[in-house]
Amino acid sequence: MGVEILLLSREPETARAVEQVAQTVGSVVSRVTPLQDSRELTARLERDPTSLAMVDLGTQPLLALPGLEPLIRKFSGTRFVIELGSVPSDQVH
Repeated sequence: MGVEILLLSREPETARAVEQVAQTVGSVVSRVTPLQDSRELTARLERDPTSLAMVDLGTQPLLALPGLEPLIRKFSGTRFVIELGSVPSDQVH
């Protein structure tokens, strides 16, 4: 039995890419469950914890990241993989 990936992304391209990778490693990934927002992700993790959540922070990752920190602390048994896209170099310290 593989790992379920919870995918929080509003980008269809990201969802397609994750699905393609999941199909390639089918013995490792049992399914990808797309989610629309952090409330849905929270509810899903409370109902049925999983070991892997992928989060696409969209076009303004530095604004979205602080809102994700409490979720990461609350669900310490879940590994969160963060997709940043691009961050302007003047905002990376």
